[in-house]
Order: sequence, then C-alpha cells, then structure tokens
Amino acid sequence: MRRTLTTIALSALATITLAVVRVNAQSLPTKKQAADLLAKAASQARITEPGSPPFHFVSKVHYSVGASVMDGTYEVLWEAPDRMREEFRLGSLSASSLWVGDTRYVLRNTPYLPYQLWRVRELVFSGLSGGEEEHPKVTKVYAGTSDSSARTCIEIDGPSGRPTACLDAASGEMRSYESSERFGDVQMHVLSDDFAKVGPARYPTHFRSTIAEESLEVHAEKMEIVSRFTDDVFTPPSRATAYGWCAQPDIERKPGTSDYVGNAFYRPPTPNSSLLALYYRVSADGQIVDLRELLPDGTAKSAALNSFGSVRLAPRLCWGKAIEYEGVQWQWMFANR
Repeated sequence: MRRTLTTIALSALATITLAVVRVNAQSLPTKKQAADLLAKAASQARITEPGSPPFHFVSKVHYSVGASVMDGTYEVLWEAPDRMREEFRLGSLSASSLWVGDTRYVLRNTPYLPYQLWRVRELVFSGLSGGEEEHPKVTKVYAGTSDSSARTCIEIDGPSGRPTACLDAASGEMRSYESSERFGDVQMHVLSDDFAKVGPARYPTHFRSTIAEESLEVHAEKMEIVSRFTDDVFTPPSRATAYGWCAQPDIERKPGTSDYVGNAFYRPPTPNSSLLALYYRVSADGQIVDLRELLPDGTAKSAALNSFGSVRLAPRLCWGKAIEYEGVQWQWMFANR
C-alpha cells in the first residue's frame, strides 16, 4: 500500500512539474506582436458594428452600496446601430428605450437617467463595442495561468491606469480584461471575463465593477445571434417620449460654448473629496434645462446652475439639425483646503 501511495504521489508531482515547465517554456510574443494579438482579439468583441448579425442579450444585475442591495435585469435586442431596444429593471427603477432610425423613444419612471442604468450601460457596452484602442501601447507581456489553460497577459498603457488583457496562449482568444484606477482616495476596478462564442464574435458574459464601497455585477443569461426580430420588438412603448437622435451626432462648437458640464456650470455648496455623477439634459440650442446629482439609491438631487451668463454646452447636430440630448459624467470634487 505504501509503495502504491508513493507511486501516486510521484506521478502527481511529475504531472504538476510538467505543467509548470510547459507554462515557463511558453514562448511569449514581443510587445509589437502582443499589440497585434490584442487588437485582433478586441475586434472580435465588437458586435455592434454596422453589418454585425442581430443579437439578443439578457442578463441579471446585482448592485450594492453599503447596506443597500438591488437586483434586477438588463436586456438588449440589437439589430443595427440605429435599430435597438433596451429594457432595464432594478429594484423600483424601470426604463425602456428604443432607437429606430432618427428617433429615440424613452419610457421610464424617473425624469432623469438613473445612475444604475448609466453604470450598467457603461460597463456592458464597453464589452459590446470591444472597448480597446485599435493600436494599444503595450508595456508588459507575461505568462498567466488559469484552471483550464495557459494565458498570455498583456499590460496596456492607459490614460489613467494600466489595464490588463489575458488571451488564451494557444488560440489568442480573449479570456479577460481588467483595469484599476485611483482618484484620490477612490479606488475603481473593472473586470470583464467568461468570453463566449457568439456567431463570428467572442463576447464577455460576466462583468464586475467596483467604485469604493459600491459594487455592480452583470451576468449574461442569454447572448445569442438572432436571424431577425419581429416587428413588434421595435414598436415604441405607449406613452414613450420621442427625441431626435443619431448614432454619431456632430458637435457644433461655437464661441461661448463648452463640451463639458464640470465646474463651469455646477459647484456643490460643500465640496468633498469624492466622485460625483452629474446628470444633465440639454435643449437643442445648448441650454442646460435639467441638472441633477445622481445618488446611489436611484434617486437624484436637483443642482443649481452657476451664473455664467450666455455660456452653454455645444449643440449636437443630426444631419444638420440640432437635437435635445442628455448625458451623465463623472465630476471629481476636491475638499476645501
């Protein structure tokens, strides 16, 4: 019996040693080769490009901050860049959005874009579009391992951090994408992984983002190619509000206008060292008509505009026509010294 156990142990040790040798012997690409591999892998995740096949995405959403926890769903039915439907439910929040041709239809139970919906869009759509630069600057290439396969991990020089993408060492397919950033005392972390084959593309089916004590996680329950959607999918919801829209509006920059809301328009009465999500709605002529601080519980607090006379945001144009639009942006607030 002792000889049998010894044989098993030696066999297991040999297997482990062989696996380590294989990983260490793995031929790593140069930084230039790694950049090419990464660009190719990222292009495979861009499934919302013109000509991409229609898809149906259904996911579970889990959001928590402190003792507050919210669960819900996020669904996207995508046929083309100008033909898409989005359904969002989280806790008491609900929103339906439809983009068809030159019109965007919105039906939600808040007069503003909920913070959580904005966060989910930012997290998921970075994966839907690929989210990578076409020619990233690679700073480091190293061998990574997982339970199932060897990986080539590539560190990238980002604008405010060094995200890391890990590819399957044999196939070059994307396995995970991870980034961390720090703003003062606020730590931000994003992870996309569990890539799955979706038609000709590969797409992450799990997303996780943390900002300080706030956590957002999205798990795809369905991600599949659809031959075609029925016409009723793109029928506007009753009571929905219609807005002019196009996928890539032109920005009409004029003297006295700004591209950024920031402190030029709003400064909280008691600034602190934190990240602030600021919602804004802008009329066709660039006038801010609604400005709010978005709060983690899904509510919003009205914000008063600073007195800057005729300063406005730059109008957005679709086919030469100015449109009303809305947006959310991070604003970094510094404590009074």
